[in-house]
Amino acid sequence: MKLMIASLFLILGTIPTLVAGDTTVGGAKFSESLTLGEQTLLLTGAGLRKKLFIKVYAGALYAAKPSNQADELIAAGGNKSMRMHIIYKSISAKKIRDAWTEGLKNNLAADKFTVIEARLEEFNQLFPDLQKNDVIEMNFQPGVGTEVVLNGESRGNVEGDDFFSSLLLVWIGDKPADENLKKGILGQ
Repeated sequence: MKLMIASLFLILGTIPTLVAGDTTVGGAKFSESLTLGEQTLLLTGAGLRKKLFIKVYAGALYAAKPSNQADELIAAGGNKSMRMHIIYKSISAKKIRDAWTEGLKNNLAADKFTVIEARLEEFNQLFPDLQKNDVIEMNFQPGVGTEVVLNGESRGNVEGDDFFSSLLLVWIGDKPADENLKKGILGQ
């Protein structure tokens, strides 16, 4: 009987919502849910950022209403959290800052990039050199902004709901940093 029920769920494609536990990607573990503020967020998906053949980091996105559609996740209200678990031995602050800038320029029209450019500079200053096993949380709460947390310690906050929505484009926009990571984050 259990086998028949499991087979039915597999056919319907709903088994992921029934499986509890952690998700592991590239050795990094992501819980199926977390609490941010007063809101429970659910894992939308997780994936691996690779550059050529090098595993750089594992990333995961949490939202109040998970979706496999990028535009729905970006437009959805409520708290969200993007997590990065560094897998590579080290990433210089300059490289991570350049990657944010490039990713946003690739996904935003010039006028929209100009609107967030000063806040991007604030955001970039929150990132030191990163080492293997560092965990970065980018926690968004409407009206509060995007808090950057490194290994459990707050590094600062960038205001504006539009900033986090723009930042998500780096991973799930039309020109993501890594297509496979985008698919993983969207649970595809």
